Amino acid sequence: MKNILILTISWAVSSFRPTIIPRSPFYVKATNKILNKWGNELFSVSSTTTDLEETAQRDIASMDEWASACGVERCQGFQLVATNKENEPLDVGAMTTVDLPAESPVLFVPSHIIISADQSKNEIGYIEAAENLFYKLGTIDHTPYFYLFLKLLIEYELGEESLWYPWLNSLPRYFSTGASMTHFCCQDCLPPLVGNLALSERTRFRQFFKSISYCDLISQYTKADKKLAKWAFNIVYTRGFEDGYGDVKIVPFGDYVSCIDPYLSRSREKIADSFRHNFFRRPQFNHDTNWEIQGQYDDQGNYYAYTTYDVPAGSPLRMTYTAGDSSNPSFLFARYGFLDESSPATFCKILIEPVTQELVDTGYSHERM
Repeated sequence: MKNILILTISWAVSSFRPTIIPRSPFYVKATNKILNKWGNELFSVSSTTTDLEETAQRDIASMDEWASACGVERCQGFQLVATNKENEPLDVGAMTTVDLPAESPVLFVPSHIIISADQSKNEIGYIEAAENLFYKLGTIDHTPYFYLFLKLLIEYELGEESLWYPWLNSLPRYFSTGASMTHFCCQDCLPPLVGNLALSERTRFRQFFKSISYCDLISQYTKADKKLAKWAFNIVYTRGFEDGYGDVKIVPFGDYVSCIDPYLSRSREKIADSFRHNFFRRPQFNHDTNWEIQGQYDDQGNYYAYTTYDVPAGSPLRMTYTAGDSSNPSFLFARYGFLDESSPATFCKILIEPVTQELVDTGYSHERM
């Protein structure tokens, strides 16, 4: 049974103009430091950090208030909606309570709260050892995500001192992505293709976790916290996407314009999870073939979202991960951890045992099933 809670915090806007608020310099670290008897720092983590337990309450209301204080603006009728299926974690999406004509402005997120891989790298600095490892392993294209990953770890350590603390404290703790699966699940519970893709996500996480040791801005305590690292990894890969101009970005609050469909299962037992947005040349929203929202960045790096068609009142506001092509679920499942039962079509994969030479000669490949 599914319960739906409409969060009553909604805002009408007359124009999309940011309200800039000051923030402390990036290099200001948490003040609570644990020292050994020689005075050397063992770790430095704020006394108030995000609770990463899967059952931890997600503070959506504080995040909503924070977003407004930071200059996020939304159209009249925009509401956050929490969906809670029985025995599944809370999920939060967006809907409209009024009719929205096509190409109507829906959401504005100012650039100063958007987390950019390029900016994170500039703030953290070039990490030669990590990038050499990525190059050696043939994963150099994932280095932007790695700098986003480090940025989230640093902000987590800052706790309430971080500009993004209310947003971090609202994020999901539960994931069913490939990186969150066990080796047994990948190898023995999934078809070969999606199992291999899920294993590649696990392997990439191990690479990220190992590479934390090369960053001097992160405490030893955090470098040893695999649970924290896996949470940050999942946030980056489910909410961080290319902006179409060579950068990878996470759009706080914009990541809640996602999916509230009852067709999406999210429990690990059902091998699924919620998923967030995808950005192509122009970032777009939802998993379905008819997504309601698409977005873009202006020259200052601000993010705008508009309706793609006439959206009636009571509709969810969603984005696409696949530019409308949801017929091949393998990669989406491994990366985002969801099964979209509303997909109009999917590739049919038949597993044949045993695999004979005749089947191989005709083109059958077990590994691609």
